Amino acid sequence: MDGAALLRIATARGREMGRHSACGTMASLGAAPEVVARITATLPVVISGYNGPGQTVVAGPVDAVEAACRLAVADGIVATRLAVSHAFHSPLVAPAAESFGAALAAEPLAPVYGRIISTVTGAALDPETDLAALLCRQITDPVLFSQALALAAKEVDLFVEVGPGRVLTRLAAAAVDTPAVALDTDDESLASLLRVLGEAYVTGAARVDPALFHGRLIRPLAGGAARSGGGARSEERRVGNV
Repeated sequence: MDGAALLRIATARGREMGRHSACGTMASLGAAPEVVARITATLPVVISGYNGPGQTVVAGPVDAVEAACRLAVADGIVATRLAVSHAFHSPLVAPAAESFGAALAAEPLAPVYGRIISTVTGAALDPETDLAALLCRQITDPVLFSQALALAAKEVDLFVEVGPGRVLTRLAAAAVDTPAVALDTDDESLASLLRVLGEAYVTGAARVDPALFHGRLIRPLAGGAARSGGGARSEERRVGNV
């Protein structure tokens, strides 16, 4: 989709989520999915996010999610209510998915190209994937983040999180051995960009462009004395302030 279509679709999704989603909430439990499933087996909540081996998200009615948190704490598990407006990725937002599907019907979506591993399916998308149906499923289905991450980790040398903050980078570090680094779009400095470039350079995925050092201050740096024959020779280097 082009930029204009992206904005239309995002606007429609937000509008339908606000109009047609039932009340509810979500919580993060510091345990594996199988443990969370056992704890919440008698409650009307669903696992809405598979974030990693030590973090699972549940969604459902407010009283049910609060009960899940109490049971988790009693079992020695850290439980945190999430600051969300609805029980996303659960049956409580199914009406929004249905109305969003009607809005998508008017949007022409080109076939998938490139290698895309979906957190809706946990697998690579086929070029003939029904994208409208997938975008509707994304509203109600759980986020298969750890499954998608594990598959992607078999094919990449470095994960780069692009967005505000470093939440996904921390989740990736806990789930897979592949290095992960964040390009924090809310950071006003160049620190996170340079960190990504450094990590990419180390993995051989990128070169360091000399333009990054243009106009940077340099100063003489005296090296150690090196003996040559019977005398000493002083070495001097000029290094950038990096």
